[in-house]
Amino acid sequence: MAPMPCPSCRLFAREVKRNLFEAYLRPRTTTIKLVSNSISSSSVPGGEGMQFTSSPRGYHLLAYNSSRIYVLDIRGPELVVKRELKIMRRPVSACTLDDASLLAVLSSDMQVDVYDLRQQPPKRTQSLILDNPPRTIALSPCGSVLAAAYEGGIEVSSLHTGALPTDRRAVKCDGVDSLAFSF
Repeated sequence: MAPMPCPSCRLFAREVKRNLFEAYLRPRTTTIKLVSNSISSSSVPGGEGMQFTSSPRGYHLLAYNSSRIYVLDIRGPELVVKRELKIMRRPVSACTLDDASLLAVLSSDMQVDVYDLRQQPPKRTQSLILDNPPRTIALSPCGSVLAAAYEGGIEVSSLHTGALPTDRRAVKCDGVDSLAFSF
């Protein structure tokens, strides 16, 4: 028979187990309050709201409405507005990589524009015309593949510079509202 652990050892083991899962049970939260200084319908109380999308690991947050896309770095103790981009109309969806070097914007019913944010000003590197009107888009963690979900399927396209228009695949499935790539 194994000897019974002392009461203080059991108490210590219980405390270790409790603290081990403390980070998962009580995640750190950050509240962000965005205040617009522009004079438009989006700055009026009760006016247009903003949509939010996070990068795959949550390092950056995109906040966008019909006039601006904000790329927010939320890793540090202070929130940093990394980029502020003026746009002409509200995107249907937008996504970015964890290092915020690439931005994909679903700007119309069938077109996705991909921007290189490492350059000043940002440069549009590609415009993809999709076969179906998507609900949402997602970039792969390495930035080489774009997925677009639409009513009845998902379309996956290569973003390599030498990719042909035929370098895309589609699969039929139920309607999808949100997409994410695994790492």
